[in-house]
Amino acid sequence: MMKRPIIGVVGLGTAGTAAALLLARRGARVRIFEKTPKEKIEQPAGAGIGIQPIGLTVLKRLGLLEPVLVHGHRIDRLHSVTETGTTVLDLAYADFRPELFGVGLHREVLFHALHGAAKAEENIEIEYGVDAAGLECAGADGAVENAVLNSSGERHGPFDLL
Repeated sequence: MMKRPIIGVVGLGTAGTAAALLLARRGARVRIFEKTPKEKIEQPAGAGIGIQPIGLTVLKRLGLLEPVLVHGHRIDRLHSVTETGTTVLDLAYADFRPELFGVGLHREVLFHALHGAAKAEENIEIEYGVDAAGLECAGADGAVENAVLNSSGERHGPFDLL
């Protein structure tokens, strides 16, 4: 029987949480280290965010697309011009594939969807209030184990992967 990997993830942001969910759902045990204390994690933070088609694909795979879309605004085209009117970017998603689009929404919506899914996932443990100041990564000689170091020098680990 193969050993279940133990994976450490630094940060409860979009990429870290999505990766943790994908890994946990493949059978890994995941510990997420987040510097924000638990009592402050639900406070609104951030501004607007645009999610591109690949990000929407990941959210669909995680089962989170529909709850996010309800709070977003569909984007079919990105058009950017300089102050003199020169076009810098003109991208219509349908030019690549008719079903493609992006979504604009408040960053908090995405955070709550991912954070809620991570809290509900049995293979994920979230440690709040851990300021990851560094990593120890195993060398070829195996003398050091993969670990997260907090700002006090305390080690969290070992992990098969960070």
